[in-house]
Amino acid sequence: MTDTPTSSTAQAPTEAMQHLTALIGRWHGRGSGHFPTIDDFAYDEELVFEANDHEPLLHYVQKTWRLEGGVRVEPLHWESGFVIPQENGTIEISNAQNGGRVEVLAGPLKPTPNGFELDLASVVLTHDPRLHASHRLLRVAGNQLSYDVSMETTRVSPIHHHLRAELKRQPSDS
Repeated sequence: MTDTPTSSTAQAPTEAMQHLTALIGRWHGRGSGHFPTIDDFAYDEELVFEANDHEPLLHYVQKTWRLEGGVRVEPLHWESGFVIPQENGTIEISNAQNGGRVEVLAGPLKPTPNGFELDLASVVLTHDPRLHASHRLLRVAGNQLSYDVSMETTRVSPIHHHLRAELKRQPSDS
């Protein structure tokens, strides 16, 4: 006998996608990073989300550059991945990063008056033995997107805040 999803779980990806479509488009902004083992830094960020017309998921590409005096001086971080609503109602983000790390995070989507919040914790971390855990809190309110990233490493435990950024939706190219 196979398990048949209940009507509430069968609708979970569709309902989640109604919220997640607010991410579609191009975002730009600035962020700051700190961690006990590194110097503080500022960065510029571009983040693009696009829909897949045949599956309930989004693809994204995130690129950041170190800033000095408000000017981009070098690339910092690049990741590409997918935002996928799960049958159980959670959201999963899977990504690959320029340093080789592969990460899967999962957690709930919480609707808010002007958008939603994703509270995601790592469930898979590979190709970076230094990293023990990661957490991302992403907030969308209208044309504003902000996030905080925390992590636990072999040298810093428990989990510690690492990144904070605020981005604005950019006009479409079309």
